[in-house]
Amino acid sequence: MARDEFIADVRRAVNFMAPRVEADSPFTDTSYIQKMLRGAYLWLNPKVVEAFQPEDYTDLGEGARNAMIKAVDEFRRVAATVKPSEPALPEQRDAALLPFTQIVKTVQAMVLDDWVSASTTLLAEAEGWAKQQDWPTRRFSKDITEDFIGNYRLDKLIYSVEGAQLALIPLGRFAPGTDGMFDLAVMPAYDSVMVVRKKDRWFIHPLSQEEGRQDWSKEAFVNKSLQLARLS
Repeated sequence: MARDEFIADVRRAVNFMAPRVEADSPFTDTSYIQKMLRGAYLWLNPKVVEAFQPEDYTDLGEGARNAMIKAVDEFRRVAATVKPSEPALPEQRDAALLPFTQIVKTVQAMVLDDWVSASTTLLAEAEGWAKQQDWPTRRFSKDITEDFIGNYRLDKLIYSVEGAQLALIPLGRFAPGTDGMFDLAVMPAYDSVMVVRKKDRWFIHPLSQEEGRQDWSKEAFVNKSLQLARLS
């Protein structure tokens, strides 16, 4: 999907602006490597916005969408002046920085709003299903910090099943291989399963390799909660 590709490309470009370099050898000067990468302006590349398609962003509202289109067009214009065989010039960087910043801020807000909305819905569904089973529930806020989208807050749901305490805990939007992840765990043993988001769908992963993943549903949530509770 072009929208997902665009988000991933912008996120990678931001990492190029402030790269984190790790090295196994204590003799490797990672600070020097980071400085060189920043100086290369690797983010100033037309491929960063190649996947952008205006029709994918009608949900932004007319003003935000038009601002995004304008910023992408300006970034493309400047990026096209950079010679492929040579590093970008400081003046090219300066000209591209403002539209690129606008693009990044819009994408960050869009991703965070979508993730918080999807997570809030998931938690509300789980809480409602737990209450239908007469399982006591409580909520606690959790502060989360992630690269690209920064600091935000979500709830974690604590509930009791057959004398065991379970928790549905948000882990993050950018968990590898997913579009977001929660942990469904029994306390204090902390046996757990992953609840992952792919596109706009949620799945519960199995306790063992013999099982397949299940679509997020009341039946799957209740059955998995009972399985975990009986492990405690």
